[in-house]
Amino acid sequence: MAAAGKPPHFSPLRTIDEIRRKALSVRSEDYVRGLPSDWTAAMIRDKLIIALNHAENCLRNAPPELVGILAVDTVGVPVEIYDLNTDGIVYRKATSEPEASPDLPEAGSRWGDTA
Repeated sequence: MAAAGKPPHFSPLRTIDEIRRKALSVRSEDYVRGLPSDWTAAMIRDKLIIALNHAENCLRNAPPELVGILAVDTVGVPVEIYDLNTDGIVYRKATSEPEASPDLPEAGSRWGDTA
């Protein structure tokens, strides 16, 4: 029930609200380009509303101990969980510093570093 790459001060519900606010504000068919021809802005909006409502429902009904936890499998892919006892899952808590970036060992420590 956590997300990587989001503003650190956004709760999961705030993230859903921001997606809802920004994504549903596009009304023009002009923005539906490069997608299958039978996709329309209205169809995309309808599917997005269903997905956002489902996400909000999951958050509001989740056990409190899951909020703020990012569950990933052994290769680091986020997975859906229902408790904190699933084998083969790594549970990551949010960083304690609101502005801290995650450590990426494969990336250099300074811009341009390759070592």
